[in-house]
Amino acid sequence: MISARDLARLGQLYLDGGKQDGGQLLSRSWIERSWTACRVKPDYGYLWWLNDRQIPWPGAPPTGRSARGNGGRHLLWVDPARRLMRCSRWTEHPATLIRDLSALVPRAS
Repeated sequence: MISARDLARLGQLYLDGGKQDGGQLLSRSWIERSWTACRVKPDYGYLWWLNDRQIPWPGAPPTGRSARGNGGRHLLWVDPARRLMRCSRWTEHPATLIRDLSALVPRAS
């Protein structure tokens, strides 16, 4: 099982364009492909849920991406437009958490 700290590190790595401590650990093209819709399931990329059409997370920003586990109670939310990353474990209402947190953080300029 992944710890909350490691899950947050993964989210931060994606948010930082694959860079960590001055080195490129993931290519930007991998991240872009990960966050590109699958032809078969347009709300899903490479292990990431895409909120472009606001289907996985209604009311949350369409710029967000998420990874979920444990029946949806473990959540990793990354929103590059807001420079926002949120890791949550054992959340009963992740949609409310994402919506409310995103409302507090304006889009980056």
